Amino acid sequence: MTAGQRLPEWKDYLDKLLPVGDAVMKRVPTPNDPQARQETWMTLFSALANGFLGQVYLDADYPEFVSMFNTALNLYAPNPDYMYTWTPIDGQGVYRMRGFRNTARFVEFSLLDGYYALGTNKGTFALIDVDQLTLGPDTAFDVILSKTRPAGHKGDWIELNPRASNILLRSVCYDWVHERDAVVAIERMDVPAMKPRWSAEQMAARLSSLPSWVETGLIKAYWRFEDLESRKLRNKVEVHDYVPMGGTLDQIYLEGLFDLAEDEALIIETDIPKVSRYWGFLVTDDQFGTINWMHRQSSLNGFQAKLDKDGKSAA
Repeated sequence: MTAGQRLPEWKDYLDKLLPVGDAVMKRVPTPNDPQARQETWMTLFSALANGFLGQVYLDADYPEFVSMFNTALNLYAPNPDYMYTWTPIDGQGVYRMRGFRNTARFVEFSLLDGYYALGTNKGTFALIDVDQLTLGPDTAFDVILSKTRPAGHKGDWIELNPRASNILLRSVCYDWVHERDAVVAIERMDVPAMKPRWSAEQMAARLSSLPSWVETGLIKAYWRFEDLESRKLRNKVEVHDYVPMGGTLDQIYLEGLFDLAEDEALIIETDIPKVSRYWGFLVTDDQFGTINWMHRQSSLNGFQAKLDKDGKSAA
């Protein structure tokens, strides 16, 4: 905002959001279907809430890990086995991450240049498995992230690329009943401990960026379906590289569409590697949201699935 410029009012913010709904609805396969329209508005509100957390609330100077996907923020096909949290950072800063690994299948965090969920990632600089760090008997860890190792620091340290703009943390469980997700905190060490109050101009700038956040993310999501259609992946699956968007570096992603009559079923059968840290299937809707995993069986992982006599898994 320039000096003397009028700051937006409530109506101004809402007026900027109105065209986003029209732009998104144009990408919906059945825009005249009442069910599809209301589900699209639900998705838009979810994306707006996600954007408020990511674009308005979070602060790279005073970071905290918040949930980026869950049953309410059901965007971009979240994996039910994963707890996704993230925070923006400043690649020039000094950060300390502390927490407890607990008993999750694995816990890892990525240093990215761009937000994963928007498909705007320009680079993945590091993927750190928490098991690479020094863990205490209670699974506690403590690590510094910075451009250079702090003088006199003897503990765990990770070099921070100056272009890094956010951290994506994934805590993954196979056994939802007995395994425990990681608990992780983060703080920036090279700024005053007391967070200053944002100015009116700073708040206005953050709020004004929400329409772009919502539109960018959802257009990317609907584009995924258009891409799958263009590759004729009806009742087929094919490898898709999600690493450029921020996907896990050592994970292989497959996806496809299905189109079934009432008396048909889709069976996916595969050999299971003898050594595999993780594998699973999930089903999404046409909004690129995962089918409600709290009230439906919309996924299977390597712990939940039962192998056939021939050693294969079918879903």
